[in-house]
Amino acid sequence: MAEICVVLVEPKHECNVGFVARAMKNFGLGRLYFSGRDFKADFKAFECAAHAGDVLRKSVHLGDSDLNQVFDITVGTTAKTHDKPSSPRHAITPRELATRLSDVTGTVGLLLGREDSGLSNSELDCCDMVVSIPTPAPYSTMNLSHAAAVLFYELSQGTETNAEDETRQAKGCEKEALHKRFNDLLEAVDQPNYKRDVSERIFRRVIGRAGVSGREAHTLAGVFKKADETIKKGKYNG
Repeated sequence: MAEICVVLVEPKHECNVGFVARAMKNFGLGRLYFSGRDFKADFKAFECAAHAGDVLRKSVHLGDSDLNQVFDITVGTTAKTHDKPSSPRHAITPRELATRLSDVTGTVGLLLGREDSGLSNSELDCCDMVVSIPTPAPYSTMNLSHAAAVLFYELSQGTETNAEDETRQAKGCEKEALHKRFNDLLEAVDQPNYKRDVSERIFRRVIGRAGVSGREAHTLAGVFKKADETIKKGKYNG
């Protein structure tokens, strides 16, 4: 069963942080992280958190750490859907996310963006998956803590019936090693830089959606390594 870790990216408002902690407590989540600039919860945050003060006290500041190295799977959140030109990713619904995570083990970093601007396109590009809450109203942006509560509810429903996972999912470090091998292969075939960036993003999305196992990640990395070595050997011998 996946362990959901909530990551607030540069939050601004104390009350929002407190309400997120309270929602986490409601749905049995206890691991809260802050990413980006330092955030220190004050009286307002604890007041809004009510009986979830322990969640705030145990929170961890990650600074500018690479979240793909911290968590096995990263999930970005956005109010923008894939049919809008400003969004670079196809976003799944919270219910679809719960289904995909039902067969996953390890840590899942659920990234909740800034209140005013959310996660940037580059931050979303680095995530394994992107989730968006469908809202029929013309104004699609939800308050941070409200969106968090919806996500927590759907994830709690999805994990209640999880069967024991028989296949270990690839860890974050294993997936990063796979991405490195893929990037090395792109370099070996002399793919132009502007195309390489696109290929890297697409490959990361595919791997994120597929939920590859540790064995699959190692196998693919081995194939890419062999192809890379064969191509480079041919270049040097030619």
